[in-house]
Amino acid sequence: MLRLLIADGTILVADSPAPPFWVADLAGRVVIVTDDGVATGATMKAALWAVRHDGARQIIAALPVGPSDSIEDLTEVADEVICLETPPYFGAIGQFYVHFDQVADSEVLEILRHEHERRCRT
Repeated sequence: MLRLLIADGTILVADSPAPPFWVADLAGRVVIVTDDGVATGATMKAALWAVRHDGARQIIAALPVGPSDSIEDLTEVADEVICLETPPYFGAIGQFYVHFDQVADSEVLEILRHEHERRCRT
């Protein structure tokens, strides 16, 4: 699942039924695209290209971990790339997590929906 957070706090979830807080128009917005890390970076590049195609004003890729060559490749697509760790020996994303369990799409949507409702109350 691809999750997008717009700088104004709006959360987008692609490849799932559009939740009630979906914003379809990215034109002119600052968009942060994140994932649990990148290995080859191919999926992240595709997401960044899609966001660029939709007219985002600025695109930031934010990642916890990835190999330096893949992170460098992302700089060709994103306006800014933030990566916390680029270890010299990178085997797989999961090696950098204590727990790397799959999270169901329904669980992510419920968390996002709860956060959206919380923000709307304030």
